[in-house]
Amino acid sequence: MKKQEIKSLLEKYYKGETNSEEERILFEYFSGQDIDSEFLADKEYFEFINTEVRQFSAVEDLSDSIWENIEKHEIKSKYKEIKFNKINKVILAIAASIIITVVSVTIIKYEFLTNEKQTYFADTYDNPESAYLEAKKALLMVSEMLNKGTNHIENLDSFEKGTKNIGLISNFDKGLDELKPLKSIEIANKYIKNK
Repeated sequence: MKKQEIKSLLEKYYKGETNSEEERILFEYFSGQDIDSEFLADKEYFEFINTEVRQFSAVEDLSDSIWENIEKHEIKSKYKEIKFNKINKVILAIAASIIITVVSVTIIKYEFLTNEKQTYFADTYDNPESAYLEAKKALLMVSEMLNKGTNHIENLDSFEKGTKNIGLISNFDKGLDELKPLKSIEIANKYIKNK
């Protein structure tokens, strides 16, 4: 192989632009005996790469066994997690049943075993007619208070009438917008008069 071809292949190789066929040519050249003295440093490099590749290929491929161990570990950890979750559920169920039992016993003891009766609201009037009159009086008082609070709302009607008149101002504004073309005519007339 010519010296110039080897040089160009080496340049491409060191730039990382060679394909596998070109690299095979370089490795074959540097594994031979007839090597130019200019490429002795490159020969040492390629010999080093060859020995490393041979040593690396001699090492047993452990990737499959590593993946198998990882999968086994994941299966074991999932099994332990599931087992742990089942145990936790059982413990939580037992604790919940104990709490429910204690609360139930406490309520039953308090409600049924104590003879204390709670007093509920009792009638304060003996005569139903007087109770009706008192309730009517209270409701009338509430009604009066509500009417006092709503007296000020009448002023809102006059405010609403005023806002309706403001709507007419917007019509005036539209009329002014229609007069804008006349303004440009006036400017054109002034320009014509000045000439």
